[in-house]
Amino acid sequence: MTLQIADRVKETTTTTGTGPLTLAGAMTGYRAFSAVCTTGDTCNYALHAVDANGVPTGDWEVGQGTYSAANTLTRTTILASSNAGAAVNLAAGTKQAWIDYPAAAINSGPLAGLRNKVIGGDFSTNPWQRGTTSFGGISSASGSVYSADRFLYATNSTAVVNISKNPFAPSVAQAGRLTTDCLQIAVTTIDTTVDPGDISNVVQYIEGYNWASLAQRPCILSFWHAHTKTGIYCVNLRNTGGDRSFVAEYTQTVSNAWELATIVIPPSPSAGTWNYTNGAGVGLGFSFAVGTNFQTTPGIWQTGQFFGTANQVNGMDSTANAFRFDLIQIEPGVIATPFEDVPVGTVLQLCQRYFCKSFTQGTAPAGAAGFNLGEANSTPTQPGAANFIFPRIFFPVTMRGNPTVTTFNPVAANAQVRNNTLPGDCTGTSASNNTDSGFLISCVLPAGTILGSDLRVHWTASAEL
Repeated sequence: MTLQIADRVKETTTTTGTGPLTLAGAMTGYRAFSAVCTTGDTCNYALHAVDANGVPTGDWEVGQGTYSAANTLTRTTILASSNAGAAVNLAAGTKQAWIDYPAAAINSGPLAGLRNKVIGGDFSTNPWQRGTTSFGGISSASGSVYSADRFLYATNSTAVVNISKNPFAPSVAQAGRLTTDCLQIAVTTIDTTVDPGDISNVVQYIEGYNWASLAQRPCILSFWHAHTKTGIYCVNLRNTGGDRSFVAEYTQTVSNAWELATIVIPPSPSAGTWNYTNGAGVGLGFSFAVGTNFQTTPGIWQTGQFFGTANQVNGMDSTANAFRFDLIQIEPGVIATPFEDVPVGTVLQLCQRYFCKSFTQGTAPAGAAGFNLGEANSTPTQPGAANFIFPRIFFPVTMRGNPTVTTFNPVAANAQVRNNTLPGDCTGTSASNNTDSGFLISCVLPAGTILGSDLRVHWTASAEL
């Protein structure tokens, strides 16, 4: 189930009506769709009717199709046509159909810059700044938890999950590119009853500045999923004020098999409470269980806050259940283009607008992580138990807003600056003067501190939405 883009693919068809095209064979000098497509693949196509001499007549159509069976192209989404943008009711006679790259894809594709508004949707290049395996025992009691950068798991269910970076991903033949890891949410404690107010959801909040380029116009969400439990699942978009929501359904057909979902999202309404600046523009969520209080009709924007439909399975009913996602992309238009390749350094910088740390990449933030892992370092200019302020620490990028700063002792499970010369811990460690560019760390030096003592502390800064 891959979007196929290929040269010199063109066939004839004598299909009539508005249904799928039965492809009748490659034209001279061209290839058949079957040469590049397997069942389930999608492609952008164009067609026109021709007269007996092969000259185009007035009927034409451009769209996105699905190679749904051998020599069959289903006309999934019509982008433009001689029938006012609707599917052409094809008359008797010969038509020609070919793989194309329509204007709708060009206008919202690679030439448009960073078209994907999901940050870190490839979990191979997602920096996972908080670690890759340290997200166990997550439930309503533990509260909402970030794991992969920008992805927040939120629940009020009694079920418990573990979240990890998992070395399982769509193949190159499926996705058209190499990716090696996915986001996995695995159930460790079950909840067999979904109460009316229950929600289990993983969400990325898209900043208002980024959402603004998608707002009030059609956009399309595409992602790969490989869930253990088969059935219907839901995705949702919710605005800042929680007074406008969109819900759509997708299906896991085969257990633990990678399948592609593409969902066209109609223009968001102008009514409601929206943020188009540095707040939360929209929450893009993936649900695993949804109570009746938060269920609605799929496919249209609704007034209120909703997460799913009545068809949503209870994914929390077995410890065998795991939910996996990869290559998540939301972009303008109604054509799902290939997943946007963004350099890994750029992905890290985009994530650091919301969360950054002193720890080296690959080291999960924690006390007692050790020295020489990027910690802040300074020396006192006076001895004794006196207040000391580190030189201002600057962030690697400008953050979304003034962050919350947390400090970590490199050798102990506390928040204090460590005097590595004594050795011993300072007291009263705190962050102050936090701005979107940096902050200060202050502490009280322990007795016995001498000039030139080696002071060290780790930190994280969070401006998540």
